[in-house]
Order: sequence, then C-alpha cells, then structure tokens
Amino acid sequence: MLAWLAVRLAHLHPARPPGQGGTPPLSLEVRLDAVAAVLLDGLSYRRAGRAVGISKTEVGDSMDLLLGPLGDLGLCQPDGTFITSLDQLGRWLHRVPA
Repeated sequence: MLAWLAVRLAHLHPARPPGQGGTPPLSLEVRLDAVAAVLLDGLSYRRAGRAVGISKTEVGDSMDLLLGPLGDLGLCQPDGTFITSLDQLGRWLHRVPA
C-alpha cells in the first residue's frame, strides 16, 4: 500500500536540483508513515515523529502536504472516517482504477 501511495503522490515529492547541499527532502514513504501514525493510530505529532524518526515539525509539514491529496485519492471516506483495516483497504483498492 505504501508503495502504491508513493507512486500516486510522487508529484508531491519536491525535486532536488543537483549540487545543492543540506539535508535531503524526506521520502514520501516516511511522510506517509508519519501521517498514518497520526490519523490511524491517533498519535500526537511528537509521538508520530519518534515512531518514524523525524521531528514533530516534519510530521506537521507532512500532514499539510499529504492530507488533501490523500482525501482526493479516496482514503478519507464520505462520512469523514479513514480506512483503518486491511479489509476496508482491500475493498477500496478493488474500486480504484489502475
């Protein structure tokens, strides 16, 4: 699921021009992990950051970046709930066009 989401949201991953120093941008997989920890596990930004190895600020940035696009993909249900089980995810993935 994580790989599928990363492909669907690849356009959100900022391209990094060659030759620039500094910290590389977080991978989408890490960002998605952090967002899932907050939404599905109910963790605070601080705890979600500790769980995936990033700062709480990066968790907040990830929420800002990904929450809207995840909702657009259909992971947020019409009643405002999120997919929280493998059964729900399987049913949803069968409805998603390839």
